Amino acid sequence: MDDNKSGTRWNTLIAILVAVALWLWWESSEKEAEDGGTFLDDLGPVGDIGRTVMDVVSPSSYPPRWGGGIRQLVEVARPFFAALFTAMEAKGWHPRSNYPHASYNEASYGPGPRALDIVDNDWPRNAWMTPVDPYVAFYRDLGAEAERLGLVWGGRWQKFSGDGSAWAKAWKALGMGDMLHVEWRPSTGSSVPT
Repeated sequence: MDDNKSGTRWNTLIAILVAVALWLWWESSEKEAEDGGTFLDDLGPVGDIGRTVMDVVSPSSYPPRWGGGIRQLVEVARPFFAALFTAMEAKGWHPRSNYPHASYNEASYGPGPRALDIVDNDWPRNAWMTPVDPYVAFYRDLGAEAERLGLVWGGRWQKFSGDGSAWAKAWKALGMGDMLHVEWRPSTGSSVPT
């Protein structure tokens, strides 16, 4: 009889653990939705391409389709990335911050994310690893717009973390380094060019 009570207790404990795990999963998916959803979500039409840089200075005004990474950047970098995303949308692309991270030279610039890896919302996950159009065209446009704004584009780098990987070698054959990476540096300044 004690074995039956013990089995019931284990079943109850397992049910509680499953319920807690489901609740935690639900909460994290709600958070992802608030931050713009996951990479594979259908984020809908671009819509407000005509916004100016001044319209998107506040992180709360950034469209969810840009992803949550832009909101996590240091304050001075955000308007530059908002201008970059706006310019890319004007060219017909659908940019999304894949994730934020510190600059490669964080010791020189202080703590806090100043860089984003950027992909297009319309692509399947990890599609950027294959250097074919439209990915090549996207990253050429991304590099040109980033540099026009004074940002540093990793596509110019010949050496970077992960440059020995198969995807990096394929992109290097086209003359591009870490093409996803765009970063703000103090030399960029604090005023976004128009």
